[in-house]
Amino acid sequence: MIAPASLLLGAGTRVQFASWSDGVTALSRSIQVVSDRQTLGASYPYSYLLAASSDRANGSDFVLHPTSADGFYAGGTAVSVTAQPRAVSGFITGKATSPEGCSRGP
Repeated sequence: MIAPASLLLGAGTRVQFASWSDGVTALSRSIQVVSDRQTLGASYPYSYLLAASSDRANGSDFVLHPTSADGFYAGGTAVSVTAQPRAVSGFITGKATSPEGCSRGP
C-alpha cells in the first residue's frame, strides 16, 4: 500500500503525510491481511502557504525564518518576518518640512 506524500486542498493549503497510525513513517509499506478486522490510518497534518510582498516596486524584500523551500509551513509553525528596504537609485535632496518640498536627484 502506498500513501500519497501530499495533497493540495485548495489555494495555499495542503496536507503532508506524517505517519501511519502504528507509527511507521514510510509512504510505502506491506501489510498482512488476517481474518480479523484491521484498521490502519494515515496522519496528514495541515500546511499553509506563506508569502510576503511589497506593494511598491522599490519597497521591501521580506526574509522569512525559518526558510521554506516551497513556501509552505506546517500549521502552528512560528515564522519571523523581517522587512529589508530595497536599494533605490538616486537620492532625495533638499530640505523640507513636507514631501512636496523634496526633489529626487540623479
